[in-house]
Amino acid sequence: MSDFTLQSNSWNFQPAILEWLGSKRLHKWAVSVTVGLIIGGVILSTVHQSALGAMYLITPGKLHPLWYSSYLPLLFFSSAIYAAMSFAILLAYAAERYFRDRCDKVFLSSVPDVTLSLGKGAAVALYVYFALKVLALAQDDRWSLLFTPFGYWYLVELIGFVALPTVLLYSRGKNSKSGTDAVSGAMGCSRDSVKQSQREPDSLQLEAARTL
Repeated sequence: MSDFTLQSNSWNFQPAILEWLGSKRLHKWAVSVTVGLIIGGVILSTVHQSALGAMYLITPGKLHPLWYSSYLPLLFFSSAIYAAMSFAILLAYAAERYFRDRCDKVFLSSVPDVTLSLGKGAAVALYVYFALKVLALAQDDRWSLLFTPFGYWYLVELIGFVALPTVLLYSRGKNSKSGTDAVSGAMGCSRDSVKQSQREPDSLQLEAARTL
């Protein structure tokens, strides 16, 4: 399963290589094959992530009771969703910032809308993951373990790395023009586009003053 997923992911680079080589016929064939491989890779990756979580169900003694739950397959799957969305936004951010001269106008114009949608989706996926974690905690009645040393680390993970990024992504996603702004805001980073949006009102006021 993992070998097929690795092969399908590596095949994603073939159309770009063939396009660079100038082979139009092979490029068209590679694009048509890539669509099917991507669909198969996504399906197998879904099963793969859930299977990883299910493996821990047979080893309850290897995990602390706070982290062991019957929801482990769902937790693994939901965490993979928001991680993939966030990683895609970071890749778009890196491409837009460091490889802007090598990107075409179609890609650059689509980055704000696509990344904004991914940012909102990542916020929803994080919220689902947070809800599943709380539900698992309540179902197993592990509340008393939260006041132990391991419980403090569990709260750090749940609040600092799940709840806080969810709130930041959601709040920044509502007020940002792109998902890269939302993720950068959640990470505490500054964005050039944010600075540009802050300058726009000043430029508009100057233009209005000149017309008057």
